[in-house]
Amino acid sequence: MGASNFPLYRSQEGLLAAAAFAVILAAAFFQATPVEPPASVRGDGAWDLLYRGGWGRQATGFGVLACSLAAAALSLRRRCKRIQYGGFDRWRMLHAAVGAAALAILITHTGLRLGSGFNRALTIVFLSANVVGAAAAAGLGHPSARWMVHLHAATIWPLPVMIGFHILAAYYF
Repeated sequence: MGASNFPLYRSQEGLLAAAAFAVILAAAFFQATPVEPPASVRGDGAWDLLYRGGWGRQATGFGVLACSLAAAALSLRRRCKRIQYGGFDRWRMLHAAVGAAALAILITHTGLRLGSGFNRALTIVFLSANVVGAAAAAGLGHPSARWMVHLHAATIWPLPVMIGFHILAAYYF
């Protein structure tokens, strides 16, 4: 039994672990010191290669995009009756794990910087969607938690357009 009045099933343990990991990663953006690339052009560390060359930022950016698309695809299990492979609990756990992985890759992509202007808004919306999703996972099984799932979906809605504009700006400008 969990600490509340509803039972905690084995499949929910992984879901809660992914949710806790996502909250810790999201909190890092507001608590941790951003990674600064070396001031010298002679730096040869991993962070220097990531932030001075375009390939690292591009790879991590597309990694975040791939995780985001995978998480969206995993949510189709709930909405499409034709997709019946595997249990819903496992799909939900995988959805949470992919969301947490997206945050881990986002940390590498941004160096824990929120950014400025539009990029800051995108980062905050992305972090919000993940934290609200983690809260929805933590309240799973509780009757009043259903509204948190709807709030999670609402915070995700602007992301496809925002990510599209971010990619356009990165390649166009």
